[in-house]
Amino acid sequence: MSKVGANLHEIGAIFPQISQKHSILAMFFSKCQHSSANILSYNKRRLKRAFQMHLDTEHPKPERAYREFNLDRPGNIIFVGHHLSTGTQVRCLIRTITLAGALLEVSPNLEMPSHFFLEILGIHDEIGATVVKREGELVTISFNMLINPEFLHHVLRLNFES
Repeated sequence: MSKVGANLHEIGAIFPQISQKHSILAMFFSKCQHSSANILSYNKRRLKRAFQMHLDTEHPKPERAYREFNLDRPGNIIFVGHHLSTGTQVRCLIRTITLAGALLEVSPNLEMPSHFFLEILGIHDEIGATVVKREGELVTISFNMLINPEFLHHVLRLNFES
């Protein structure tokens, strides 16, 4: 019998109500005295099975979180230099825009920086952006911060006025 089991037996002789649960407690504590490596390996196996089940499960494609608006408005991609200095500007066409990002059309030969500022022609604000995906001349970007819905409304209104 383990040390814990022996101690429980002595306590059980003094307190009879504990002696009834003695065998269950002794069994529990003796199992706990087995190496903790068994418990860790068991948890690792469970975690691996759960992760594999997650990978094997068919997941639906996420729906768009933000409404997409057709814009077809010219813009500038402003390259960011050292200490956020701006230098080179390249023209682009903003095909669609959301609160979170946009789809740009650029020259297929253009080397796109991963981070830049986007300026929509007619609006004197620069929006920090990051390239998400590029397929030929189409570049999907995400804005570094969600743009204000009022700002987006202003951009869309300007598109109808021109």
